[in-house]
Amino acid sequence: MRNKKIIYRLIVLIGILILPIIVSKPVAAIVDLSNDGVIYSNYMQTKGYLPWVSDGEIAGITGMSLRMEAWMLKLGTKVTEGDMA
Repeated sequence: MRNKKIIYRLIVLIGILILPIIVSKPVAAIVDLSNDGVIYSNYMQTKGYLPWVSDGEIAGITGMSLRMEAWMLKLGTKVTEGDMA
């Protein structure tokens, strides 16, 4: 009886360890971001929401000691000149 419990526990442990490996997919297979970018906007103290910017651009106001109170993030196409948000 004791051997059956040990074998059962080993089978459960092996299943727990192997199942995520079998089920998981590489990130590239889930989401293709090759033509997309990161778009973000923030809410500045007393100024409200600012225009959307993308991929490393400064989002906010510098040199005024205002606090950033909120931040929004989207995955999608990059913001181009003339885009309105």
